[in-house]
Amino acid sequence: MTLASVVWALLAIAPVHDEAAAQPRDQDTRRQASQANRHESPENPQPTPVSTYTNADLERVRPLRGQTGGSSQPAHQRLEAGGQTRRQQAAAARHTEDFWRREAQKLRERFEAYEDEIVDLRDKIETLRKDPRVLPYSDPRIERWQERIATLERRREERWERFRTRARRAQVPPGWLR
Repeated sequence: MTLASVVWALLAIAPVHDEAAAQPRDQDTRRQASQANRHESPENPQPTPVSTYTNADLERVRPLRGQTGGSSQPAHQRLEAGGQTRRQQAAAARHTEDFWRREAQKLRERFEAYEDEIVDLRDKIETLRKDPRVLPYSDPRIERWQERIATLERRREERWERFRTRARRAQVPPGWLR
């Protein structure tokens, strides 16, 4: 059996849909069909009332639209007069000039440890380069120490830049970081 013969067989046994035959012919039959379609009982032929709103109704309730909550913002996103959220304002209140100066000083103290290590490594490199048995630029120890110096300097710059970015976002004047 081929696909075409199966399709022809199904078409032969399928009922034919005639729209003219499907529509009721008289008024009572139409009403009964519409009630059946709306799942209404014949005892209650009244259609259910449907609310309709005109433009005048919408204009009348327009001043009250904020009371529904549709135009509200979550509390954590409400902006105050200064253009900041309450959370940002609270953080700014905690972070005064003294706070930022102390934070900058702490960061500088951490950088002192980096500087001490960098100075020590540079001294080692200079001492090693003076040795006649060592290749001054291609010795593996010198290369390793130079990589360590570059890493420490890069780390210091990244941390300082992150701190400056955080301060800038908190709208801290640059003078507070000096």
